[in-house]
Amino acid sequence: MGIFAKSDAKRENLVSTTITSPAGAARGAAVSLVAQVFRFIIQMVGLALLSRLLEPSAFGLLAMILAVVGLATVLGDFGLSLAAVQAPTLSQAQKSALFWVNALIGVLAGVCVFCLSGPLAIFYERPELTALTQLLALVFLLNALSAQFRVELTRRLDFVGLAWSDALGPLGGLTIGVGMALAGFGVWALAWQQIAGAGFTLAVLVVRARWVPGSLLPMPNLRNFLAFGVATTSTQVLNYASVNIASVAVGKVLGASTLGIYSRAFQIFMLPLQQMAAPLTRVALPILSRLVGDERYSAYVCRAQLLMSYSLVPALLAMALVAEPVVRLVLGPGWEDAGSVLRILCFGGVFQALGYTYYWVFLSKARMGVMLGCELVGRVVMIALTLALANFGIDYVAAAYSIGLFMIWLVSSAFGLRLVGISAAALLGVTLRPVSLFFGIFVLIAGADWLLDFQQYGAFVHLGILVTLSMLLFAIAIAALRSLRSDLGIVLATGRMALKR
Repeated sequence: MGIFAKSDAKRENLVSTTITSPAGAARGAAVSLVAQVFRFIIQMVGLALLSRLLEPSAFGLLAMILAVVGLATVLGDFGLSLAAVQAPTLSQAQKSALFWVNALIGVLAGVCVFCLSGPLAIFYERPELTALTQLLALVFLLNALSAQFRVELTRRLDFVGLAWSDALGPLGGLTIGVGMALAGFGVWALAWQQIAGAGFTLAVLVVRARWVPGSLLPMPNLRNFLAFGVATTSTQVLNYASVNIASVAVGKVLGASTLGIYSRAFQIFMLPLQQMAAPLTRVALPILSRLVGDERYSAYVCRAQLLMSYSLVPALLAMALVAEPVVRLVLGPGWEDAGSVLRILCFGGVFQALGYTYYWVFLSKARMGVMLGCELVGRVVMIALTLALANFGIDYVAAAYSIGLFMIWLVSSAFGLRLVGISAAALLGVTLRPVSLFFGIFVLIAGADWLLDFQQYGAFVHLGILVTLSMLLFAIAIAALRSLRSDLGIVLATGRMALKR
């Protein structure tokens, strides 16, 4: 125990030194983003291969299951991972206790999912869902076992280890999934892809963490972790319900094939968010949590908002611009209806991207009640609109989701930030220039595309024209606008900090 205590103390000192350095933050962000490039490639390859090997109904069947039982993943973690990352200190006894609590919750979640298999098949009137759901119950246990090992790497700021797990886990799962799809296993290939991905991720985290959980007893005081977890989980459950009610409604009303198309469009839409926002959260949260009360806190938040505005916002608007050719090239024939769904989702995603910094502020200041209140308004609107519009088609379902995201951002900007002592005007000022610029570029090129019908030249040429025009207009803007060059200078300076480290 003494050895662990000394090791933990040294590690906490290292963390406290590194996280308050802009270069340390930049290095963490750079490592995470580079890793996500590889993950993005893996996921795009997976999308292209599996969409050509399997029918839309196979993806719809998997989405039917995950829309309902995926709630077990949210409950299985119970917000304890975020609580452990946010905590100023974490003893060896607390780490071990959190691991065993997570494992126990994972077992209970897996059992619940297994028992839900029958009712789920009856609800959708698809008997084949019973065995599929029972198999997927294993994923929830594997994810629960991974949680504390991921926390261990996050608290060490071991972004390289986290990057390996983010890349190798999906790669292992994709290898299994594609192999089984080629062998003719159909939807079972997708199920085993989920299990293999979770298993490979767990293995990488265990090897990299080099940490062995101790005994659960004597049980340390976890009251603060549980209190944080309850508030966090409440928000996550609300978020999960609002997102996945669309899959339930589409699957029930419009069938597995239509749900398959919607789920593929949603997966493509989530790619830039997963590749950028998720790893940056792992960097930003421990940094901001330890800067609460420091005079540099607001400056870090504004810089984070600037980086998100010049990374995620253009990525999502670019995705909206090239939605149709991307769907045709990546998914292939039979998926054309996913293009309009993807474009609508990306418009809402812009507001989600702008709200990520708010999320980091709420978490780092442990103001989960404020976050829950802001989320509640938008999520209720999202759920109500989804249920009302599902019969009209998947474009309307996507619109309901996007409107809900806008409402969350609006309420958070108008009320949430003020309640936690952050200037909404400062953050909005940071976002105004890049959002105006990239939206203006989108409107000009989308108008040219509509007038000149670039689609007539085929998907590949269509995509090339749109990308070339986007780059040309952006280059003109850089040459003409000194303020834009100033913003980009800050972004590049952050990158240079990473390279120097």
